[in-house]
Amino acid sequence: MKEVDWKRVSEELDAQGSAVIEGLLQRPQCDALTALYEHEAAFRKRIVMARHGYGRGEYKYFNYPLPDLVTELRTSLYPQLQPIANAWNELMPGTTSKSTFSFSRTAICSWMAL
Repeated sequence: MKEVDWKRVSEELDAQGSAVIEGLLQRPQCDALTALYEHEAAFRKRIVMARHGYGRGEYKYFNYPLPDLVTELRTSLYPQLQPIANAWNELMPGTTSKSTFSFSRTAICSWMAL
């Protein structure tokens, strides 16, 4: 996996709520993950966004065990994303450091379920 400029990623997340990490995966890796989408057995749950009033589109949660690449991404990205998520949580109105939920590995990994 390529070296990531986490300062830039954090600044982009703060500024616009999203960040692109160009080159994080190679084209064959992206193609392999994309190809899985058509295989229902690879997923445990499908969410249709319109059903919940979230707009258009859908997403799916992988079954366990996760594909190796997804496990590798979670393992390598989590340590960098956890402090960003916790910093955002500290900024939420009505929270204090003593009462704030601290984003755990499980919470971040669930968010990254693809």
